[in-house]
Amino acid sequence: IQTPMPASALANAFKMEPSIVEQLFMLKFGTAENQYMSMVDFVNFLLTDAVTNPMFASQFDENKVAQLNIMKAIMDAAVSDTDIGYKQMATLLSMKESDVKLLYTYRAHTRDKKALKMSMQGFVTFVVDSVLPDKNLNSAFDEKSAAQIKQSKVLIDAVISQKEYTATEMLQLIGNFTDSLDQNKIDMLYLYHAGIKHGNSSWKLSIEQLFNHLLNDILPDERFALFIDEATKATILKTKDSLTQGIERLKSKNYSLILLDTSLPLEGKQTTDFVDTLNEICDKELSGKYYIIGNSPMNVEMEKGFKKDLILITILTAIAIFTVVAFTFKSISIPLLLVLIVQCGVYLTVAFSGLIGHSMYYISLLMVQCILMGATIDYGIVYTTYYIEKRKTEDIQTAISLSYKESIHTILTSGLIIVIITGIIGISPADPSITEICQTLSIGALSAILLILFVLPGLLACFDKFIIKSKKQKQN
Repeated sequence: IQTPMPASALANAFKMEPSIVEQLFMLKFGTAENQYMSMVDFVNFLLTDAVTNPMFASQFDENKVAQLNIMKAIMDAAVSDTDIGYKQMATLLSMKESDVKLLYTYRAHTRDKKALKMSMQGFVTFVVDSVLPDKNLNSAFDEKSAAQIKQSKVLIDAVISQKEYTATEMLQLIGNFTDSLDQNKIDMLYLYHAGIKHGNSSWKLSIEQLFNHLLNDILPDERFALFIDEATKATILKTKDSLTQGIERLKSKNYSLILLDTSLPLEGKQTTDFVDTLNEICDKELSGKYYIIGNSPMNVEMEKGFKKDLILITILTAIAIFTVVAFTFKSISIPLLLVLIVQCGVYLTVAFSGLIGHSMYYISLLMVQCILMGATIDYGIVYTTYYIEKRKTEDIQTAISLSYKESIHTILTSGLIIVIITGIIGISPADPSITEICQTLSIGALSAILLILFVLPGLLACFDKFIIKSKKQKQN
């Protein structure tokens, strides 16, 4: 909002005609008061630029454009300084052919015995200087026609002299030729001409400065009254209010907000490098505290802190569960086995999700880590409790078999409830983070159940002498 931009950028931002914005820039940075234009340049400018500009096009209908074309034809004929016949002269000056032929004939007999041809300047000079003052000859001209011929002479003399005129002087010269121009319009045309011909590419305005310029300079200027209706004024005022509110949200007394929009992916090496570079720039350029927020900066921070946080969560969870199980069994070997088997379930869950190409939120893995280890350790405790009881009277193989029969109903009932319920929520159209957590929990619970039913019995059998020996020693 407060970044200075050239006229072309502002025109593109607001879908405006570039020439109109350039005109606004000229009014802001320069002035049209000291601008001069020759008659030829001005009329050519009207026909080539003004009539095609949306801001002025409505001011030039077909009749007014036709008037301008007649002026251009007269000027071209004057500039060429070639002799033309009476028919063409009559057309250019909107006179009767018979009257013009009569004047041609009279001049030929009195001054020149050449063919009936005269230059544009020679004809109007002859009429104004010799015909109109003569009462015997001026009967062919009424007051309007005489005034038009005199104005044509002024116009042609201005063209031949190549003199340049201000906006006020130009209006005095061509005012009788066309009724499409008044002082305000010609001032605007001079301003428009200066904007597109003499604009400076180094001129820049911010969006806020542009709107302040519109409100403080353009709207109060009566020259723009013809081009800015009430609806446009209301739109400018409404946009200014929205702009002010936006600035207040972005900048306050103690804080300011910068919004950055990039084409980079949400995550990836390019995004990480960009965020790191952005942090370096902020460290160097900003004197106070700053905070970079958003999805990409958050992902970069989580990526950098993920391993540390995951290790911390794993250790704390394992220690907590180990402590509870150790007090329950009054053993060191049993909690080691149970924590190991459940942690393997977590690793299998992550590995399986990666193999199938399933993405995982950072927070999802931490939650799954805690919930799985807390919820599924109970299944291992149930089976281990039965195994220790059966080993008091049975051998290892029989104890494993009997422990299956006693515990499998409890393990499958509780475990499948978690697997099925979380699985159903995981495939429902809920919040993406909730569905991902539930999907991961469902896969993790199934992995833990399978490990406890098929791997834990083998581990208990392998380490039987440590488990049972420990229990017998404590019983003795």
